[in-house]
Amino acid sequence: MNVDGTQDYIARVTHRLTREGYRITPSSDYLLSAEKSGFQLTKMGNVDTSVRIGRLTEPTPDALRAFGSNAFTDARAVQRGFRMPASLFQSYFSLAVALVDAAPSDLATFVAGYAPPKHWSAFEAVALYDLAANQLHIFTGTPLFGAAYYAGVRKQQQRLFS
Repeated sequence: MNVDGTQDYIARVTHRLTREGYRITPSSDYLLSAEKSGFQLTKMGNVDTSVRIGRLTEPTPDALRAFGSNAFTDARAVQRGFRMPASLFQSYFSLAVALVDAAPSDLATFVAGYAPPKHWSAFEAVALYDLAANQLHIFTGTPLFGAAYYAGVRKQQQRLFS
């Protein structure tokens, strides 16, 4: 039985991802794992984008940070064939979504102000999805590094994960 909405959410996001050309990949660590690679002129080279969606069993800022970091590490470890070194016409995007039954207000506030860690030619974004409220929480700021990408990443997160 799908009491908490997890299966419905995963089905909805899976449909959106496949419609946008993502390849759903098997994973024992995540509820949903997907990959997309391709040349993007606006990013001046090949872009590998990974999506990881999982349950956040402990809804705390530290647990959310760890979830995003683990998703980023997992995404970078995917074997994709020959790639140029990062920054040499190659970049990586990791989009992680942590599902919670109900997001505590302090955690939702944390997500809105949590600037992702800096990486060289790689982008790490973690979002929080509140199943009870059907609400996506994402970083709303725009730090100086990567400022050109933030608006696009936010739109992508909202389009795929709301």
